[in-house]
Amino acid sequence: MNSHLFTFTNHRTERNTNFFDLYEKIDRTCINLMGKNKLNSKIISIFMYPLFFILLLPFSIFTLIKNRNVENYVVLFPGLLELLFLRIFKPFFNYKIVYDMFTSFHLTLVEDRKIIKPNSLIEKFIIYLDRIFFTIPDKLIFETSEMEQYVKHFLGMQKEKSLVLTSYRDLPEGLDSENLIHKEENIYQVAFWGSFERMHGLDTILDSAIELGNEYKFYLIGNGSYFKHIKGRVEKEGIKNVFLTGYLSKNIKDDVNLYSYIIKSDVCLGAFSDTKKNNLVIPGKIVEAFLLGKPVITAKTNYIENNCSNSVVAINPDDSKELTKAIKTLSINKRLKENIVSKSKKYFELNHSKDYFQNKLIEFLT
Repeated sequence: MNSHLFTFTNHRTERNTNFFDLYEKIDRTCINLMGKNKLNSKIISIFMYPLFFILLLPFSIFTLIKNRNVENYVVLFPGLLELLFLRIFKPFFNYKIVYDMFTSFHLTLVEDRKIIKPNSLIEKFIIYLDRIFFTIPDKLIFETSEMEQYVKHFLGMQKEKSLVLTSYRDLPEGLDSENLIHKEENIYQVAFWGSFERMHGLDTILDSAIELGNEYKFYLIGNGSYFKHIKGRVEKEGIKNVFLTGYLSKNIKDDVNLYSYIIKSDVCLGAFSDTKKNNLVIPGKIVEAFLLGKPVITAKTNYIENNCSNSVVAINPDDSKELTKAIKTLSINKRLKENIVSKSKKYFELNHSKDYFQNKLIEFLT
């Protein structure tokens, strides 16, 4: 496909790994300036990124010279400095810039996480950044058509060449589904994993756990900015059937890993809020549950209704009573569970396999 992956930001996120793993070492220039550092500080990463990018300018220019016959440079999210660098040198090398616009900064920082206040000067600057991300690339990639439509409508701009490319998931080699953590009899196990953020509807999950009682065990896996709040609720309210494992790796060599919890679960949970961003994407945890043949309960969002409503049990957002009812129904209705799993496997194969992702990307870059 005569393309080169060029990213100095975190190429090990779930989305960015999809691209990284497709490229041979010779066909990628990837330096993780925005991943976890020893102090585990995002603020330090934000300052390190431009500083080290400037120090690496001679190396970056050498990369362009070395790969002067490359037709497409693929930049991963967020990738602002990479886009600016490639735009400056584009007239000298005659390549196309391709950008994976995973999300918009305004959607994440203003709409969803509410870190930045609406109608502020900083918000206007964030919108300006989104316009740069949209304008500089020759081609744009979006994870969903819902995200593509939202970004184009919000910015009031169009892009002639764009691609919708949903993320893929792969099972790790050597995964032994028989070697599980001990599963208790007569206990229905429910699993949620991912980043602990308000927008994922974790309070709804806790409320449902309280309603269901000790015949149902909830394993909430992960950490994040909302973890302290959730842990506080569990301890203060004495919620005995919710277990917080903290972060678990996907390394199957670890005695306790994420996959061991997913495989032993009876049902998996998606996200349950009605935020704008949640309506535009499919959470990675849902795709992973599909891959492992697990039934999923999640909020009824625009993406779910438009693409895979018959592959999940979709409920109203932020409604713990509906969640409780859905979990109970799946625990006793074996035929419904099998039907949902069967349809989710077909949906996965058509939209989230590695072959699907690779073939669509090659076609777009050719």
